[in-house]
Amino acid sequence: MKKVISVSLGSSARNAAAQLTLGGETFEISRQGHDGDLAAMRARLIELDGKVDAIGLGGGSCYLYGKQGRKYPLRAICKLASVVRTTPVVDGSLIKDTLERDIVEQLPELGVPLQGRRVLMVCGLERIGMAEALVAAGAEVHFGDAMFALGLPFVIRKLSTLHRLIGVLAPLVSRMPFSLLYPSGQSQNKQDTRYGRHYAWADVIAGDHLYIRAHLPLDLTGKVIVTNTITPADAAQLRERNALALVTATPEIEGRCYGTNVMEALMTAMAGRSDLTADDHRRLFQASGLTSHITWFQEKSDAC
Repeated sequence: MKKVISVSLGSSARNAAAQLTLGGETFEISRQGHDGDLAAMRARLIELDGKVDAIGLGGGSCYLYGKQGRKYPLRAICKLASVVRTTPVVDGSLIKDTLERDIVEQLPELGVPLQGRRVLMVCGLERIGMAEALVAAGAEVHFGDAMFALGLPFVIRKLSTLHRLIGVLAPLVSRMPFSLLYPSGQSQNKQDTRYGRHYAWADVIAGDHLYIRAHLPLDLTGKVIVTNTITPADAAQLRERNALALVTATPEIEGRCYGTNVMEALMTAMAGRSDLTADDHRRLFQASGLTSHITWFQEKSDAC
């Protein structure tokens, strides 16, 4: 049996484990949160090194991505990843740049047209592949990076502005403590509804679910949520708030959609090597028989 473990900076309340068989091999996958404790996460990474087949780095990416794939390191996370010397470590960025681009392109076939629709993407810099695909699909996209990541009360209305913003802020952001940029530990369970009008404006709400959930309004009537890392409780919350549908680029496994870092680690373990390209990930995902997932909470209308 091959073992894949996501070592996350996030809340341990969201821990989970599952087994699945792909290509005749059995894989044990698990997500282990460390409640924002970087020292505990570092110790766990060192402990697992050489003892599992692949490690996913959860709760944060090593890099922010700018125009044409330019990378800006988040030093605190890169430093964490560097303690692992033997086992392949991945952060989900290749899955974000492949499966999440692909799911946007597939949305019209799934019954969710994007041309002319209003999309709130909670953090475009964290998922630049999805951001670029949404704009290319003809959606009117508002990016919430300034609000959700930096606490500034405005949206970004152009992809070009988003690209310029990262170029200006990257030298500062790369040195900031990660806890200031991304909800981690128990802060993942807090909610702040001050941005409700931006949710109300949108037909589609896209991006990281922790950002989405942190500002989730009580009424999501008619909204399609495009995200990942969904637990059964998250799905139930969206249903209770009258969301129309939930779309995840990663598959549902035993009732849960795991994060992109878990899927990238799983593909790495399947391949038995750490130098996978974006095309490799697409090929492996297709060969695995795993699929993206859509759940309709309400009856699909002609307007969708």
